[in-house]
Amino acid sequence: EKYGTEFQAPVSEKILTDPNPNNSPELGSTDAPVTIVAFSDLECSYCARAHGTIEALVKRRPNDVRIVYRHFPLAHLHKHARYAAEVAASAHLQGKFWELVDVLFKNQKELTPKDVRRLVQEAGVDMAQLDAQLEAGKRTVEADIEAGKALGITSTPTFFINGHYIGSLPVGDGLDKLVDRALKTANH
Repeated sequence: EKYGTEFQAPVSEKILTDPNPNNSPELGSTDAPVTIVAFSDLECSYCARAHGTIEALVKRRPNDVRIVYRHFPLAHLHKHARYAAEVAASAHLQGKFWELVDVLFKNQKELTPKDVRRLVQEAGVDMAQLDAQLEAGKRTVEADIEAGKALGITSTPTFFINGHYIGSLPVGDGLDKLVDRALKTANH
């Protein structure tokens, strides 16, 4: 109580639902035997590093791994993260999500609404269409946040590999070893 903390149950060990119920952005083959669901915050520096790592993994192993991106902006830490997520979710409806997310992660110090709109325009997103789709983007982000809360997520990035929670991505060749283990499990 002195430090303003409260006990929360640990993150779920296994997702028992569809990893992509809302047609969230995906990278890799939809038939890949390994699905990594990433709950991420566009203003989180750890998320930016992890984003580069999982993009590289998909480039190395496009038939083995599918990445599903879910929004989990931590508004209490990152005041611009939610708006950036809503815009990115709206850009996904134009097929521009991954290009925009790359730009937003590279420009995390410039995520005020004005800066985000400038970056979106530079990424080639149709602004009129984006504005018309912003309400849908808000609903998507809210649904992802609620799903994350239901799983007990309290920090980002948070990953699930084939439904199993992992706290953070392993370094070096550890991620490939984790994928190899998930491949063995998926094939049995």
